[in-house]
Amino acid sequence: MKESAGPSGSVARLAAPACIAVGALFHYLGPAFAVLLFARMLSILPASATVIGLVVLAQLPTVHDLFGVALVAVAVAIHQQPSLHTDREEPKCSTSGSARPV
Repeated sequence: MKESAGPSGSVARLAAPACIAVGALFHYLGPAFAVLLFARMLSILPASATVIGLVVLAQLPTVHDLFGVALVAVAVAIHQQPSLHTDREEPKCSTSGSARPV
């Protein structure tokens, strides 16, 4: 019996373009996702650490721990509220000829 020494030809032909595509996508999309999700992931860190400590390690959180988690949750909620400044319309400049040079 002859054992195969490597991947078949069709798989080998697809491997190089697939590796290039994945590398390109992670090179360009990775930092974009990191910027968008960094703050959100950091905001759930205290709550997830508290839950893991409670479930896995059987550690009861103190009042100070729960207060800190609540402060982070309130800060995230305040940050996600729509800004009042984005609803304003910018004044439009008129170019009807009434403008005089200063």
